[in-house]
Amino acid sequence: CAGYSIKRLENGNCLNLDYTDAMINEIVPFIDSKYRTIADREYRAMAGLSMGGGPARIIAHRHPEVFANLGQFSCGGGFVVKGDSLYGPADYSELFATPEHYNSLMKLTFITCGTEDPRDAYTSVQVKELADQGYNVEYHTYPGDHEWNAWRPAARDFMMKLFR
Repeated sequence: CAGYSIKRLENGNCLNLDYTDAMINEIVPFIDSKYRTIADREYRAMAGLSMGGGPARIIAHRHPEVFANLGQFSCGGGFVVKGDSLYGPADYSELFATPEHYNSLMKLTFITCGTEDPRDAYTSVQVKELADQGYNVEYHTYPGDHEWNAWRPAARDFMMKLFR
């Protein structure tokens, strides 16, 4: 069993669990109750690295009423709006109905890959198409492959934009 939130069944098989509900209904309220946060979507970000980039995007894009900021670092699923991705079928067409609609909901969408990461080839094209249409999405590359040498500066730049 590998990836996401999984449960090993008695027969040895694995079941992938969707933890979106737990994030929205349990984790976010817990964080807001225990820490000095600003409990407002404009001040919340969801980010994911590598395999975590897919679930981060799913949660943020399914719940823009909770998260206005997304960071996706070297995600194998790329940035598909509607169609097949590494994580299965994607359909964010309602959120991406128009650039104005998307931009009114998502304050920062920060997508990155290393210059030597094979994910860069398709993710950069997907994001550029959206940016050229007026969607507020940013794509950044950093020297390196699917590794910390690319992710450290990406995380720094994402944080600088979040906390300006």
